[in-house]
Amino acid sequence: MEDEARLKNMPAPELAEVLDIVLWDMSGDHPAELWLDELKVRPDAATQPVQAAMAVIEEYLVATSGFSL
Repeated sequence: MEDEARLKNMPAPELAEVLDIVLWDMSGDHPAELWLDELKVRPDAATQPVQAAMAVIEEYLVATSGFSL
């Protein structure tokens, strides 16, 4: 999946800002749960930038679909 490859290869410091823009400011159906899964398996998943990106996705999922953490 092209979107997943982009997240996998995106520099960690850019993740949260890019996801925030895509999820909140762009209309469309976003595969947010897939993106979250992709971030969880990154080698740098425990770093602050990737954790912040996961938090952006989780906030979006809770607000839009009743996702439970």
